[in-house]
Order: sequence, then C-alpha cells, then structure tokens
Amino acid sequence: MTATFLGTLGGDFTCAVGRDRETGLPYICERFEGAFDLRYGDVAGSIYVVPGDTFLEGKTPWDEEVVSPGAVIPTREIRVDDAKPYLLQLADEGKLILKLYPDRIDGIPEDDEDLVQRAALWYRQSGDAILERVKQYHPSLLERVNEAISG
Repeated sequence: MTATFLGTLGGDFTCAVGRDRETGLPYICERFEGAFDLRYGDVAGSIYVVPGDTFLEGKTPWDEEVVSPGAVIPTREIRVDDAKPYLLQLADEGKLILKLYPDRIDGIPEDDEDLVQRAALWYRQSGDAILERVKQYHPSLLERVNEAISG
C-alpha cells in the first residue's frame, strides 16, 4: 500500500488508490488516460520499514492509516528510483491491482460521481483551489461540481 503513495500528483483526480474488497490487494485505478504516467513516472522516493508494535489503528478517518504516538526508527529503507516501473513490477507479481483507463476497479463509478462529490466536499473545506484541480484534470466535470457545490 505504501508504494501507491510514492507519487501524489493530482491525488484522487489522477489515480484512485485503495484496497480491493475481494482480494485484499492494494489498487491503483487511473482516472484518465496517461494519469498513471503523470503521477508516477520519474518519481523517486523511499519506503521505510518500521517496527509495528507502537502503531495504533482507528486514529484517522482512513482505515488503512496507522499512527504511532511516539517517534520510531526505521529498520530498513527501500529506495525507489522510479515509481512507475516499481509499481508495474508489483502488478506483474500479483501484489498490486493496476487498472489503466478506461478500465475501472469495482466501486469507482463510470460517471465519475465520486470525484464530483469529493470536489464539492473539498470545496467546502478548502475553497476555490479545488476548482482549479477539477479544471486541470477533469474539465468535463466542472459543471457538475459547481451544481453539487450550489445544491
């Protein structure tokens, strides 16, 4: 799961990230053609392995996230020079589900209503900046987002 966050450009607007209910595998679902390359191509990063004994579940809204009340010292670093081939390899090994546009993972609607609702929610939390993201990545949804905001 950690590897899916090596690239964060565009967040949910480029690639949906989550865990498949049926298989339990992490997934990346491209939201438009080329989004996977945009988000993960030429992105370097590190995955740190840490002891899990101090981490607590249920402290954030996202079930996948765990937090430690104190500092932890990594036991190992996995250096990733380019996230795209690393993730493609994980997918080839069956450790990650990768759905490239127009394919979708179950639960992601064909009409992108999930993005419309998230954009409206984030607008209420953060203001106009989210509209720029919608214009950049999903301009065809802008009218629906504005309707959701005003409705």
